[in-house]
Amino acid sequence: MPIGAKRKTTAGFEGFCAVGVRSQTSLLRVTSLGFGRGWVEQMMVEISEARSDSSGRAWDAFLEAQPTGSFYHRYGWRQLNEGHLGHTAIFLEARDGGSLVGVLPLVLTRSRIFGCILCSMPFVNFGGPVAVDAQVTRQLIDAAQAR
Repeated sequence: MPIGAKRKTTAGFEGFCAVGVRSQTSLLRVTSLGFGRGWVEQMMVEISEARSDSSGRAWDAFLEAQPTGSFYHRYGWRQLNEGHLGHTAIFLEARDGGSLVGVLPLVLTRSRIFGCILCSMPFVNFGGPVAVDAQVTRQLIDAAQAR
Protein backbone atom coordinates (compact mmCIF):
# COMPACT_ATOMS: atom_id res chain seq x y z
CA MET A 1 0.00 0.00 0.00
CA PRO A 2 1.46 3.45 -0.88
CA ILE A 3 2.43 6.04 1.70
CA GLY A 4 -0.62 8.09 2.63
CA ALA A 5 -3.16 5.50 1.45
CA LYS A 6 -6.52 7.16 1.73
CA ARG A 7 -9.04 4.34 1.71
CA LYS A 8 -9.56 0.75 0.81
CA THR A 9 -12.16 -0.05 -1.82
CA THR A 10 -13.34 -3.22 -3.46
CA ALA A 11 -11.46 -2.24 -6.61
CA GLY A 12 -8.13 -1.56 -4.90
CA PHE A 13 -6.81 1.50 -3.11
CA GLU A 14 -6.24 5.19 -3.52
CA GLY A 15 -3.45 7.16 -1.87
CA PHE A 16 -1.96 10.61 -1.86
CA CYS A 17 1.68 11.69 -1.58
CA ALA A 18 2.20 15.41 -0.91
CA VAL A 19 4.98 17.30 -2.65
CA GLY A 20 5.57 21.04 -2.05
CA VAL A 21 4.83 23.66 0.58
CA ARG A 22 2.67 26.64 1.47
CA SER A 23 0.09 27.95 -0.96
CA GLN A 24 0.54 25.52 -3.82
CA THR A 25 1.05 21.84 -3.28
CA SER A 26 1.28 19.11 -5.84
CA LEU A 27 -0.35 15.84 -4.89
CA LEU A 28 0.22 12.59 -6.70
CA ARG A 29 -2.94 10.53 -6.71
CA VAL A 30 -2.09 6.85 -6.92
CA THR A 31 -4.91 4.60 -7.99
CA SER A 32 -4.82 0.83 -8.35
CA LEU A 33 -7.62 -1.16 -9.92
CA GLY A 34 -6.27 -4.55 -8.91
CA PHE A 35 -4.98 -7.21 -11.25
CA GLY A 36 -1.66 -5.33 -11.41
CA ARG A 37 -3.11 -2.38 -13.31
CA GLY A 38 -2.75 1.12 -11.95
CA TRP A 39 -1.70 4.63 -12.84
CA VAL A 40 -0.50 7.87 -11.31
CA GLU A 41 -2.10 11.19 -12.09
CA GLN A 42 -0.82 14.52 -10.82
CA MET A 43 -3.24 16.82 -9.05
CA MET A 44 -2.44 20.46 -8.22
CA VAL A 45 -4.10 21.89 -5.13
CA GLU A 46 -3.89 25.65 -4.97
CA ILE A 47 -4.81 27.60 -1.85
CA SER A 48 -6.05 31.16 -2.40
CA GLU A 49 -8.38 33.71 -0.87
CA ALA A 50 -12.00 33.71 -2.03
CA ARG A 51 -12.94 37.30 -2.82
CA SER A 52 -15.87 37.42 -5.25
CA ASP A 53 -19.59 36.75 -5.21
CA SER A 54 -19.09 33.88 -7.66
CA SER A 55 -16.58 32.40 -5.21
CA GLY A 56 -19.24 32.76 -2.53
CA ARG A 57 -21.82 30.84 -4.57
CA ALA A 58 -19.30 28.05 -5.29
CA TRP A 59 -18.24 28.10 -1.60
CA ASP A 60 -21.82 27.59 -0.35
CA ALA A 61 -22.55 24.92 -3.01
CA PHE A 62 -19.42 23.04 -1.90
CA LEU A 63 -20.54 23.17 1.74
CA GLU A 64 -23.96 21.76 0.83
CA ALA A 65 -22.22 18.62 -0.49
CA GLN A 66 -19.91 18.15 2.51
CA PRO A 67 -21.09 16.34 5.64
CA THR A 68 -18.83 18.46 7.89
CA GLY A 69 -19.97 21.80 6.46
CA SER A 70 -22.22 23.92 8.67
CA PHE A 71 -24.24 27.11 8.67
CA TYR A 72 -21.27 28.84 10.32
CA HIS A 73 -18.99 28.04 7.37
CA ARG A 74 -21.20 29.85 4.85
CA TYR A 75 -19.78 32.68 2.77
CA GLY A 76 -22.32 35.21 4.08
CA TRP A 77 -20.41 35.41 7.37
CA ARG A 78 -17.65 37.25 5.48
CA GLN A 79 -19.88 40.28 4.88
CA LEU A 80 -21.19 40.20 8.45
CA ASN A 81 -17.70 40.14 9.96
CA GLU A 82 -16.25 42.78 7.62
CA GLY A 83 -19.18 45.07 7.00
CA HIS A 84 -20.92 45.04 10.36
CA LEU A 85 -18.28 44.07 12.91
CA GLY A 86 -15.27 45.77 11.28
CA HIS A 87 -13.06 42.65 11.29
CA THR A 88 -10.86 41.41 8.46
CA ALA A 89 -12.18 38.21 6.87
CA ILE A 90 -9.77 35.88 5.10
CA PHE A 91 -11.70 33.04 3.50
CA LEU A 92 -9.25 30.45 2.13
CA GLU A 93 -10.26 28.02 -0.57
CA ALA A 94 -8.44 25.00 -1.99
CA ARG A 95 -8.91 24.20 -5.66
CA ASP A 96 -7.85 21.23 -7.73
CA GLY A 97 -7.89 22.12 -11.41
CA GLY A 98 -10.57 24.74 -10.82
CA SER A 99 -12.78 22.48 -8.67
CA LEU A 100 -13.31 23.53 -5.08
CA VAL A 101 -11.97 20.81 -2.74
CA GLY A 102 -11.74 22.66 0.58
CA VAL A 103 -12.59 25.87 2.45
CA LEU A 104 -11.43 27.56 5.66
CA PRO A 105 -13.16 30.75 6.86
CA LEU A 106 -10.86 32.91 8.99
CA VAL A 107 -11.45 36.24 10.74
CA LEU A 108 -8.81 38.59 12.11
CA THR A 109 -10.14 40.34 15.21
CA ARG A 110 -8.44 43.23 16.99
CA SER A 111 -9.15 44.08 20.60
CA ARG A 112 -7.41 46.23 23.19
CA ILE A 113 -8.01 43.50 25.73
CA PHE A 114 -7.20 40.36 23.71
CA GLY A 115 -4.91 41.79 21.02
CA CYS A 116 -4.89 40.49 17.45
CA ILE A 117 -6.42 37.04 16.94
CA LEU A 118 -6.82 35.08 13.70
CA CYS A 119 -9.48 32.42 14.23
CA SER A 120 -12.11 30.54 12.35
CA MET A 121 -15.49 32.12 12.95
CA PRO A 122 -15.32 34.13 16.17
CA PHE A 123 -18.38 34.46 18.39
CA VAL A 124 -20.05 31.31 17.02
CA ASN A 125 -19.96 27.68 18.07
CA PHE A 126 -18.28 26.10 15.08
CA GLY A 127 -15.68 26.74 12.38
CA GLY A 128 -12.50 25.23 10.99
CA PRO A 129 -11.64 23.65 7.66
CA VAL A 130 -14.06 21.67 5.50
CA ALA A 131 -12.35 19.57 2.84
CA VAL A 132 -12.73 16.45 0.72
CA ASP A 133 -9.86 14.68 2.51
CA ALA A 134 -7.26 15.00 5.25
CA GLN A 135 -4.50 16.16 2.90
CA VAL A 136 -6.49 19.21 1.77
CA THR A 137 -7.46 19.92 5.39
CA ARG A 138 -3.77 19.92 6.36
CA GLN A 139 -2.89 22.27 3.48
CA LEU A 140 -5.61 24.73 4.49
CA ILE A 141 -4.36 24.73 8.09
CA ASP A 142 -0.75 25.19 6.92
CA ALA A 143 -1.80 28.13 4.74
CA ALA A 144 -3.65 29.71 7.68
CA GLN A 145 -0.62 29.30 9.94
CA ALA A 146 1.60 30.92 7.29
CA ARG A 147 -0.51 34.09 7.56
